[in-house]
Amino acid sequence: MSKLPFVSIIVPVFNEEKYLDNCLKSLKSQNYKPYEIIVVDNGSTDNSFLIAKKYTPHVFVLKPANIPALRNYGVLHSKGTVIASIDADCIASPDWLSNGVKLLNDKTLIAGHSYLPPLDSTWVQRTLLSAKKLQEGAVKWVPSGNMFFSRKTFDSVSGFNELFTRHSDTDFCYRVGRVFSSSLLKVYHPGEPKTLFGFFKKEMRRGKGITQTLRFHLSLSVIRMAFMQVYHLFALISLPLYFLDFRLLHIYFILLLLPSFLYSTYYALQSSILSFPQIFVLQFVYFISRSLGLFYRKEQNE
Repeated sequence: MSKLPFVSIIVPVFNEEKYLDNCLKSLKSQNYKPYEIIVVDNGSTDNSFLIAKKYTPHVFVLKPANIPALRNYGVLHSKGTVIASIDADCIASPDWLSNGVKLLNDKTLIAGHSYLPPLDSTWVQRTLLSAKKLQEGAVKWVPSGNMFFSRKTFDSVSGFNELFTRHSDTDFCYRVGRVFSSSLLKVYHPGEPKTLFGFFKKEMRRGKGITQTLRFHLSLSVIRMAFMQVYHLFALISLPLYFLDFRLLHIYFILLLLPSFLYSTYYALQSSILSFPQIFVLQFVYFISRSLGLFYRKEQNE
């Protein structure tokens, strides 16, 4: 019987005391061995460091640093031949590690999946995580909060690109290729924004990431997203002009809402047509926040 590969779980942390205990508890309850938990703290000012020390001796402090730098630092100080990446506000199912290891092979260099809503989720969390479901099989990218790859794969592209404050997981997957999405990898995301305003703030922080992605990847999906952000930004800026002739306002609102309507219809047909109103609201807020995010100034821990 072949020996199971040693897995290193990398958990970047910044002020996650609200979620970290449950995250690490789920990682300690995995039905797979051998593995280690590596926590890299970005100078938290809450009790995150102390909570992490309860579950693993491998707790490092790296500040100031962004998320890809924290993940790279964790891999550098790990010893696993397989790397599992998860976020501090996530909860992994007991078979997460065992399924992740099984999925990696010569044809699958990265394995992962979209997040699942927590049991006590709000309508924002349920709608968002349901609409963001990734297809089964070959995909272009998976989130770094639910991702598996080998150390060999990591080294082949020199890890995550630390120039990215956002979308470093997308960039990593694009550079590696052979990405596989599987619903066997169950990770719940209680840290997803619970309210519409929380969702707005999160997506605004991520808005400027599209400019970084465009510098390295000119794929159709990236170009389309960049166009949508500029389109909505132009729509917001041009609003005062339409008040010069109120007869044009209905045309303005049609043009403003049409992209959200089309995207929401697509996502609703994939999940449930009854969820169209909720998806439409989130999609519209998403476009507006992402467009305003083009002017967002990054925070110290990003």
